[in-house]
Parts: sequence; C-alpha cells; structure tokens
Amino acid sequence: MENQGPGLLACDEELVTRVWDRVVAAAPTPESPPMPAALGPMEPDTGELRAAPEAALVPVARPAPAALPIDPTCAALQRWTLCLLMDAGELRAVARRAGRHGSELSELERETRRQARSLAAEYFLRTGVRYWPEAAVRSLPPLSLLPALRALCLAQRDRETALRAQAAQEEPELARHYLALADASRAAAHRLRALLERAW
Repeated sequence: MENQGPGLLACDEELVTRVWDRVVAAAPTPESPPMPAALGPMEPDTGELRAAPEAALVPVARPAPAALPIDPTCAALQRWTLCLLMDAGELRAVARRAGRHGSELSELERETRRQARSLAAEYFLRTGVRYWPEAAVRSLPPLSLLPALRALCLAQRDRETALRAQAAQEEPELARHYLALADASRAAAHRLRALLERAW
C-alpha cells in the first residue's frame, strides 16, 4: 500500500473544517421561546444560590366543593317511595299468615308497589337517578290476624292525612299525584276495615 503522507490527512482536516464552517454559518440561530408576560425576563445566572421567593412557597388553596343543595321535592319523593315499599312489605308479611284472606292483602300489596313505582319514576324524571331500595322491609311484630289488620288500617288512615299535607306543599302537578295517593290510602283503609270485619 502506498504511503499517502501527512499532506493528505492535513488536506482532509482543512476540507472538513471549511465545510463545517459553511454549515454553521448557513444554519439559522435558534431563538429562545418567549417568556410569559407574568414571569418577566429571566435574570442572568450569576452562579449564586438564592432562596425561592416567599410567594412560591405558599401552597395554593383549593376551594372546597360546594355542598349540593337538597331539593325538598326530591327528598319527599324518596321518602314516600321508601314508605310505600315498606307498607307493601308489611302487607305481604300479613298476607302470608292471613289464610283465606291473604289474596285480598296480596292485591293491596301489588297496588302499593305500583304507587311506589310511580313516585320512583317521578324521582327519576327529575334527577336521572334510579331510586328503588330493594331492602325496604319493615315487618310488623308477629301479631295475630286481627291486631295486624287493625295496625294496617290505622297506618293507611295516617298515610292519607300525611299525603294530603304533602300535596299542600308541592307544585300543582305533583300535588295532584299526592292527592291521588291519599285517595288510594283512604280506599285501602276501607278495604282493610271490611276485611277485619269479615275475619272477626
């Protein structure tokens, strides 16, 4: 292999240097991104260690989430839905031990569940939330049939009075719904009284 000598290596170095100089001269100078106006220009780095500004050490307080207001109308719909479901549970419990009178009590139970479903549907229309407490069970103490029928009849009378009072607090459309439920409670009380007389 022929010895090329130092001249070729020097020539190559000069060539590379000239090309590199041209590349650097033709390349655009990168610009720093603009600083946000709130931060202002950066101060030159003097190499000194400085403490962070006091304001930077103060944690930013996050606003507490506002408590959701309780809508009295929706709260009442929940309460009455639960109440009617519990009434239905009582009627079912008594119907199971009512013998030949059980079928009428079962019919009252189904009607009461339909009333609860109508209130739950109204609640869903207003809130978009399905409210149907499956565990709504409030059993009467183990009474004999006559005391149980008496308790159910008196509960329906109280329910009618409370529903009429609720209707007086509501907007007209919902008030009519509560009044219809009050009428149904009155009819149920009459049926339970008649059933009590037959079971005497």
